[in-house]
Amino acid sequence: MQTPLRIELPAQFAHETVNVYAFTEPELTLIDSGEANQASWEALQQGLVKAGLSVNEVRKIIITHAHVDHIGMAAQIAEASGAEIWVSDLVYDWAAFTAEKWQSRVDFLQVVFQKAQVPEVWYKPVIAYLQEIPAKWLPIPEKYLRRFSLQDTLSFAGNQWQVMHAPGHSASQTCFFQPDTQQFFSADMLLPITPVAVIEQEDQVPQKRVPGLVQMVESFEKITQMPIAVSYPGHGEPFADHQGLIAKQVARIHQRKNQCLEVVRAGVEQAFDIARKLYADASPTMLFSGFAMTLGYLDLLAAEGLVVQHDTPQGWRFEAVAQKQV
Repeated sequence: MQTPLRIELPAQFAHETVNVYAFTEPELTLIDSGEANQASWEALQQGLVKAGLSVNEVRKIIITHAHVDHIGMAAQIAEASGAEIWVSDLVYDWAAFTAEKWQSRVDFLQVVFQKAQVPEVWYKPVIAYLQEIPAKWLPIPEKYLRRFSLQDTLSFAGNQWQVMHAPGHSASQTCFFQPDTQQFFSADMLLPITPVAVIEQEDQVPQKRVPGLVQMVESFEKITQMPIAVSYPGHGEPFADHQGLIAKQVARIHQRKNQCLEVVRAGVEQAFDIARKLYADASPTMLFSGFAMTLGYLDLLAAEGLVVQHDTPQGWRFEAVAQKQV
């Protein structure tokens, strides 16, 4: 079994670093790329040099999902090395038409903030920050791009790896599993802390929000059945006992979901107000993640028939379903 080299690169989000994994045989292959900035470029070069490698030896880059900290620097690596960049069908447009896709997401987020009645004083700085992301996410020229489907197997590290679509943190997220060695590249599906169900729009219905946390729980259920020996996450160190980690995180999700229900039953109707109750001590940055998770808890409650969402001219209003008397 070939063990990948783990290279930590700086990242701008809560995890502070992101993993790039490198396999040296039969050709230098990277899993994910980090963000496009000088600090990331230098960290990647240094990590490879320590192993007696260089960026210009990279022949293949495989992307797990369309988030800047995982795909942003892929084009720069390819320009330096001529490497192929493999992306799923769900990631392709993000790779090729980055600026347009990102602007669509920012516009969508602004609509979500307005419908959730988020105060402008809070969401305007968030939008301004998000507008800076494309500077760290380079579009990939078509000559480097290769596509794989969600049903494919990929060849790297001398083995065949099963592609697994694992939506939740990202609708475009794929993981890679090698059944003989039981190695699993979990991307941001399995992390030391529960992943955030990022607010995203549906590809086919761009005005509709993806129920990310509902999908995450479903993905957890599938992965917990898999015979995984070691998981290589997008952030943090590799680990065993994926089932124990999933059990703890799913229990925490349902605990927070139930707390969310109690807030709604207490008469708090707007999503942002519910988030501020659940994340009362959060910093403004963490409240953004907390708001995304709150929408996820509300999605779970709606799926269970415990909460209903009303679309009003003023925005979304959430109401607890009356409990039946026994």
